[in-house]
Amino acid sequence: AEKIMAGADRAVRKYGAFIASGDTKRNSKLSVVVTAIGKCNKDRVLTREGAKEGDLLVLTGTLGTMISGLFAYKNGIHLSEQEKKLFDNALIFQNPPYQLARDLSSIGLAHACTDNSDGLSSSIHSLCSASNLGAVVFEDKIPIRKESAAIAKTIGVTPIQLALASGDWEFLYAVPENNIDWFMETASQHTDETCIIGRFTKDKRVVICDDGASFEFLKIENDRFLDGQSLFDCLSKRISYKGRHITI
Repeated sequence: AEKIMAGADRAVRKYGAFIASGDTKRNSKLSVVVTAIGKCNKDRVLTREGAKEGDLLVLTGTLGTMISGLFAYKNGIHLSEQEKKLFDNALIFQNPPYQLARDLSSIGLAHACTDNSDGLSSSIHSLCSASNLGAVVFEDKIPIRKESAAIAKTIGVTPIQLALASGDWEFLYAVPENNIDWFMETASQHTDETCIIGRFTKDKRVVICDDGASFEFLKIENDRFLDGQSLFDCLSKRISYKGRHITI
């Protein structure tokens, strides 16, 4: 318990916070539940609402790394030392690009934002729903590490399916096209893994494009929120993330 609290204290200090209080209860299993309370300048708040037609859909980081590591360890897949380091870091030390988010918010380069903790399709649908828009997503632009792609091949799924998982703790932004160069320059000071994966549209459909064909991008939730499908159901049943064919 002391080591957990020492680690928690180091973690919150990294983000300029502190542990204010807490309590303990008897339980047969170890679990830690955290409530975070803070404040910010209301003029700098970025919410899911506010994306505009024509805004670019910009993603920080790469996707699928955490769940790739989880599948690798659960299935006893042999890993190189480099792969172990990558997956251990993704499983144990989730590090959202916090300072980048603060910088972007203070400059005002984006119209809307959400974290990607619930998975890519869910996050995009949430942004679109809150902003009363749709989006076109380009599958070949979704960033996936080669190590994750190798795990996908081993377990018999496509890399994009792993990229739909939760746990990557990256951010999705709605960025006006005339701000994109400044946005990317600011992002490059914190990470070299920021990319444009799509665009917001007036048409309220969420579409994914692959090899010149367009399909409905299904909403996949990872914890059975609302009407979503469980990612693990999708992987075990080979349910596609693509719906009906769409002409755009």
